[in-house]
Amino acid sequence: PLVGTASDIDAQLDEAVVLSGTVIDMLTGGPVRDVQVQVTDYDTGGWYGYAYTDENGEYSVNVPPNVDVRVYFDAADTNWYWSTEYLSLFYNGSYMWDGAFRVSVGTDPVTVNQALPTGTSITGTVTTGGMEPGGYVWVEAYLQVDGMSAYTATTQTGWAGTYDFGPLFPGEW
Repeated sequence: PLVGTASDIDAQLDEAVVLSGTVIDMLTGGPVRDVQVQVTDYDTGGWYGYAYTDENGEYSVNVPPNVDVRVYFDAADTNWYWSTEYLSLFYNGSYMWDGAFRVSVGTDPVTVNQALPTGTSITGTVTTGGMEPGGYVWVEAYLQVDGMSAYTATTQTGWAGTYDFGPLFPGEW
């Protein structure tokens, strides 16, 4: 514990650079609100911060100067139950971590705008052998790339046996 007084205790905060932009609907050009924009270090994956887009689709995140980052637009985080029509992706259109575009941040503000595409969906009903609803069954869908499963989507049926995958990336499921 500190007893008495202390002097000459100085601290210096690093300057931050503002990374900001606007997220829009790819088809209509209208703003997309409540998208979580995540900024991580490109090489280490270390977390720099996040922000949600406002009613105008705008966001702003403070990051350290002179770093390379990945910017991820998490549209699935727009609702607590993970229901949205937009696909989540990295800046410049990659759906995969290793395909993310490297954004170099210097000492000046950086603008990163993104248009989000809508996805497709797969829906259906699981029934038992007696054609009764198969409630609370896990269902998986696999995205095929070059004959191999590159991505797996998982959902659970409701009490009536219905399920809904969506939005899904373009491709062969």
